[in-house]
Amino acid sequence: MNKIRKFKIKNYKKKIKPVLQMQNISKSYGQLNVLRDLNMSIMPGSITGLLGPNGSGKSSLFNILVGVTKMDSGKLFINRDGKKNLDIGSLPIHQRCSENKIRFIPQHDSLFRNLSVEENLKAVAEIFLKNKREIDEKIENLLSEFSLIENRKTLAHSLSGGQKKKLSICRALIGDCRIMVLDEPLSNIDPITIEMIKDVIVKLQLTRSITIIISDHAFENVLQIADEVKILSDGYIVSEGPPSSVVKDVRAREKYFGVNY
Repeated sequence: MNKIRKFKIKNYKKKIKPVLQMQNISKSYGQLNVLRDLNMSIMPGSITGLLGPNGSGKSSLFNILVGVTKMDSGKLFINRDGKKNLDIGSLPIHQRCSENKIRFIPQHDSLFRNLSVEENLKAVAEIFLKNKREIDEKIENLLSEFSLIENRKTLAHSLSGGQKKKLSICRALIGDCRIMVLDEPLSNIDPITIEMIKDVIVKLQLTRSITIIISDHAFENVLQIADEVKILSDGYIVSEGPPSSVVKDVRAREKYFGVNY
């Protein structure tokens, strides 16, 4: 799989425009400058790892991307058809989700805790799909694909950590998804489940061509599945490139990995 991903990202850089471009994005909270004229490009169909120390601006950047937080200045472009960039910086959350098919899976799950797995999927499906047969078929396919059939009647709050992660991803896939933003998807789960979620993420890329942006403090797991890694520190991207190059970068070691990594 690593060879497939490296081949894809190499050729995307040569032939295809970025699916997301963030230009000179700045964000401050009072006297605290969280993002400082940040520039970042995301290639279509790639897995991009966004790493950095606590307080580096990762959460703020994610919130700006999905529309939860307004940036102070800058531009945010999305490429929907491979030819024309659209400025989505002022669009509300629902338009970024419905029209541009950006999905955000936060660190702390946003599941309907007192609804079953099936009911969680149905609640979202009824927003995007109008035909009952289509809704039922979509739900069955997702339950099967993510091995949740046996848990269909289980209340969300009773699921294991890994099952909650899978259900959150299932909900994001209803109504189509082009860009998936994952904040700490590998936190608070055991090693075996971490490997399972990593496999799920790679499968989303390889079988659905979903562009994935992932941030996690379990950085070694991110390095294993990412095509590109970007190190965010002090509001800037201080290092970026393939994982094998970034881990050797002096700036990345000074700001994040540690000089002895």
